[in-house]
Formats: sequence, structure tokens, C-alpha cells
Amino acid sequence: MYMFRKKVRQLLKTILLVLIINFIVFEWFIIPVRVDGDSMFPTLKDGNMGISFMFHDYFDDVERFDVVIVKINGNEDLIVKRVIGLPNEELSYSNDTLYIDGVAIDEPFLDSEYRDQIIENSKRPFTYRMPSYQLKNDEYFVLGDNRPRSRDSRYFGPVKDFQIVSKGFIKFR
Repeated sequence: MYMFRKKVRQLLKTILLVLIINFIVFEWFIIPVRVDGDSMFPTLKDGNMGISFMFHDYFDDVERFDVVIVKINGNEDLIVKRVIGLPNEELSYSNDTLYIDGVAIDEPFLDSEYRDQIIENSKRPFTYRMPSYQLKNDEYFVLGDNRPRSRDSRYFGPVKDFQIVSKGFIKFR
């Protein structure tokens, strides 16, 4: 009977340790993410599951073209987008070309076959022309990779630094 109690106690300690480690990891280091919708297609597809890293506040600055997880309007819902504009930059799109502070910037992450197919089928630009946008010192402009089907900073405006809850995305499925 003593051996049984000892094994049960050891099992309970192990379970408690695993729960504590899980809590710490998922509360401060990584966040599980499920892609909802086609706004990041073909980079990420609806239903893709993965994790994202919450360290960007401590170790890593957010850079142009990073995939980030953003909290919009104080909602608990998180969205996956790509950083296009950085603080204090002026950005615009014209003829499907991104301009940052008046300089054309290539977007190598966009799937050119998919983009060309959308342009051909819709007879419209992939990234609709948008007026010049001047970002403040704590603002980022985020867009989905599937520009015609993305609700992003073109709709809800730039996001503040504190709204970016994590950076990067490792896809599991």
C-alpha cells in the first residue's frame, strides 16, 4: 500500500509540474493560433493551426514583412496579418506597387502566380490603390497576403505597438 501511495504522489507531482510549465509557456512565451478566413492565402490557409512567439516586446523588434498576431479593437479575437508599414513611415500603393517614403518596395512574399490570376479574373489591381498614409511613432500598417479578400489596416486603420501580441507563425497543419 505504501508503494502505491508513493507512486500516486509522484504521478500527481509530475502532473502538477506539467500544468505549471504549460501555463508559463502559453501565458508568456507562445500563443496557439488558428487561421480563420482566407486573408493570408496562399501563405496561410483557413483552418491552419500553429504557434506564434510573444517575445517580440523583450528581444525582437517587429520588422517589415513579419507575420504578426494582432488584437483589434480590444476584442479577444486575434487576427493574423503581415507588417507592411513601420512607425513614422509614409506608405501608399499605386499600380500594385508599395511605396514607402516615396520609394518603390518589392513584396517578395506575395505569390506572383496567385496575384496574376486574381488580376486577370477580376480586371482589378491586387492591392487596391490607396492614398498616402502617414504612420505615427507607435503605429504599424498591417495587410493580409490575399489583398482583395482581407480586412486589414485599410479598413480598421493602423495598429498600435501594444496591439501586436506576437510575432511569427509556425504552422502545424
